[in-house]
Amino acid sequence: MRIIKVDPTKPPVIKEITAFCYGPSGAGKSFYAATWPRPVVLSIGIEGGHETIESMAADDFYEPDHPPEIRVIESIEDMVSQVKELSTRSRSEVQTVVIDSVSVYQDMYIDWLKTNFQAQVQANKYFVWDKTLEHLQHLLHQIHSLGLNVVWCCHDDGDSKPL
Repeated sequence: MRIIKVDPTKPPVIKEITAFCYGPSGAGKSFYAATWPRPVVLSIGIEGGHETIESMAADDFYEPDHPPEIRVIESIEDMVSQVKELSTRSRSEVQTVVIDSVSVYQDMYIDWLKTNFQAQVQANKYFVWDKTLEHLQHLLHQIHSLGLNVVWCCHDDGDSKPL
């Protein structure tokens, strides 16, 4: 067995952290995510996690004088534009991006596809799955290329829509 001694005088290496929190409503996902350093929360409006964050006390936040910025995502276009906007922000302003919740966003995207691409959905049983996977992978790449901490929240209520 080896014992590794940590040198507390060594300057820290700043590296982004990615976290994934999963659970049912009320488990504390949004609360947890809001406690990260200088977060921007991309809150899927119908999910309601932003209401938890709005009710938190300043002392709950990583830096009480830097509460989370909450962006309520109500459409696919909102998500795309907010991720793009984050690429223009400095690390002194934003250090963490929170997606609350990716599972509810997935359901929103699936509904959008079924509404806007009815012919393709009917012609190809894999269309919804292919396009959803493609979109989420692209979104994941864009978010992780920002150089920020990333917290993915995933809601489990047993009601996720089947593909």
